Amino acid sequence: MTEAEKTTTVFDPENESPLYLRALVDTRVFFEKKIDISSMKEILKATIVAEKDSIVFYLGLKDFVPDQLGKNRLDTIIKEEMGHIRILSKELVSLKK
Repeated sequence: MTEAEKTTTVFDPENESPLYLRALVDTRVFFEKKIDISSMKEILKATIVAEKDSIVFYLGLKDFVPDQLGKNRLDTIIKEEMGHIRILSKELVSLKK
């Protein structure tokens, strides 16, 4: 990383940023979650939860990424994840019919 990339961009007098990021990563439950693969409905529901977890992670990460280092890319990723939820939700609704 360059010196500019190492520079703190968030007011954090208590140096809690690393703890917050660690908590975000540690609570990403879908990494360890067992998925019920007995039906497509259950698979889709678990996948939607994983997409929502991803959105929460990227929203939290946005506070730590400065504009000049690609904060707008996170917005793009979040919109993509939201698109995945729409697609998966449509598929889930079609299975319920």
